Amino acid sequence: MVTFAELNNLKQQQPFQPFRVTTVSHESYEVQHPGLILIGDEEVTIGLPHPSKPPPVAGEMVWLWLESIENVEMIGSASK
Repeated sequence: MVTFAELNNLKQQQPFQPFRVTTVSHESYEVQHPGLILIGDEEVTIGLPHPSKPPPVAGEMVWLWLESIENVEMIGSASK
């Protein structure tokens, strides 16, 4: 399970580096902008980029339990 602190550290890194969240059911979501993720104590909301507007405008939102996140990895690098 990924923790609040781990996700929050990724969100706040400077400069921001996009990352991928993978769930225990093998769904994956890319976080392309720090304004497209909201991290709660037990849940996470990820904004999927809008098809015609720039970030941080989301076209759709995905809601996940923190405990359902199996892995987080930087896009283009090894798993964290």
